[in-house]
Amino acid sequence: MRDLKKGGTLMHRGSTWNIWDFHLHTPYSILNNQFGNPDDTATWDYYVDAIESKTEAFGIKAIGITDYFTIEGYKRVIQYQQQGRLQDLLVFPNIEFRVDTIIERKRLNYHVLFSPNVPINHIEEHFLHDLDFVHEEQPFQDSDTRKLKLANLQEFGENLRQQHSSFRRKTALEIGCMTAKVKLEDIK
Repeated sequence: MRDLKKGGTLMHRGSTWNIWDFHLHTPYSILNNQFGNPDDTATWDYYVDAIESKTEAFGIKAIGITDYFTIEGYKRVIQYQQQGRLQDLLVFPNIEFRVDTIIERKRLNYHVLFSPNVPINHIEEHFLHDLDFVHEEQPFQDSDTRKLKLANLQEFGENLRQQHSSFRRKTALEIGCMTAKVKLEDIK
């Protein structure tokens, strides 16, 4: 609560309302990349320019940087913030998961939002890397599970690409993210 002086008397100001966008995918959002090559600096410059333009135009004060199974995009955006960009904007990580729950024949996606005060290495080492994933068609059995790490998603996707010709035009990470699922109860 902020104190304001008006006509010599002290007034208390109540809540203020701000616009937040909790779900903003990045070029690293393998299943929803609308920006271009995530390995190209020009793609990221365009992405950050677009964020600055849109947040200013619409008065957005906070954004959730969203990727599937990772916080790679969030880490990249934080680098831009450390270089002086996106300064008047609260930026927080939003991890999107494909989970083992199906509702009306559609797989449920589940989001986990973190405070920007939680260190990046804690999110990765004490949350993401503690989760297991499996192929969406296989039950959760010890022999079929893998730890949720980028290298494991890529290896998993590469194995599927070699086994199925329909995957030949997709990257290993894209295939891994398309077909991996995590137990909702494990996330909770």
